[in-house]
Amino acid sequence: MCTLMFNSADQILNRAFESGVFTHATCAVTHHGDVVYQAAFGNAVLDTIFDLASLTKPVSTATLTLQLAEAGKCDIDEHVTTFFPVREHPHLAGVRIRHLLTHTSGLPPIPRTTRDDQSWADASLSTSLTGPVGTKFQYSDTGYIILGEISKIVSGPSLAVLFRENIARPMGFADTGFNPGQVERIAPTGVAPGQPHDPRTMHGESGHAGLFGTAIELLQFLEKIRTGGAPILSAASAKLMSTNQCAPNVAFQSFGWFCQRNGLIPSGDFLGPDAFGHSGFTGTMVIIDPTLQLSMVLLTNRVLCNPTGSGDYLRVRRAWVNAIAQAIRSVNS
Repeated sequence: MCTLMFNSADQILNRAFESGVFTHATCAVTHHGDVVYQAAFGNAVLDTIFDLASLTKPVSTATLTLQLAEAGKCDIDEHVTTFFPVREHPHLAGVRIRHLLTHTSGLPPIPRTTRDDQSWADASLSTSLTGPVGTKFQYSDTGYIILGEISKIVSGPSLAVLFRENIARPMGFADTGFNPGQVERIAPTGVAPGQPHDPRTMHGESGHAGLFGTAIELLQFLEKIRTGGAPILSAASAKLMSTNQCAPNVAFQSFGWFCQRNGLIPSGDFLGPDAFGHSGFTGTMVIIDPTLQLSMVLLTNRVLCNPTGSGDYLRVRRAWVNAIAQAIRSVNS
């Protein structure tokens, strides 16, 4: 595919760098399984490593949870309290793993309280629900922190080890994981190099954030989900990740991913109705579009330039997605 077709996408990101939206950005796109576009902007190079922030949720936590279910180590409909028998959590009595995966548990976005002697995991477990289980969508770091703890309880190692052994190694990843080395290759986010921007990660890892990676390795992960999951997931699990797992009156959310009609999906105007994706606070996003046979990754460090909000980044992101989708549709037509 001629790279000139992506000139509009290039121009959008070049202008964003020049206007101070970010200092580093990389992107990568596949169509029908072939890498058709890969570029770096600002001070980045193609293999710059980024703090992926909440992309940790689908890429690590949801994937590990489904792997554990495939291995019979947990059940998607199992009650969360089953995994914490030595503690009393009556407020979580009706919460199942599927509710955590789909953000329908009733848990708030972040744990409400912490004490000096309390980990974020303990704080998450003691946080009260904001409403009945399974009745509404509420994006929740709290729920994914708990999912990360469940993975460690049933498998033993840290999340860093679980990700490395069960996802990174089968995929052949060299640069995607928790607690990265090679700090000189990491795009800055305003904290110490190699440290997650989110302070709620525990020793650099959590179920909701802490993963680092590159655009091309993330793209390889997306393609595995789009084409059936192997070697990291079964086709059945990949289907659960790529389709809505909630009643339409509750949410449009798969196991780990925002689906079309979910207001949080980093979407555009020209994607197919079955597209799904996710974003991260640091300025990261990924999308899979089965209709267009398209996967796309955009990684930036927009949080360095605007620590408290997205500013112009959300407009830039949508314009870039639109440019990519239009270019792909012009080939398909």
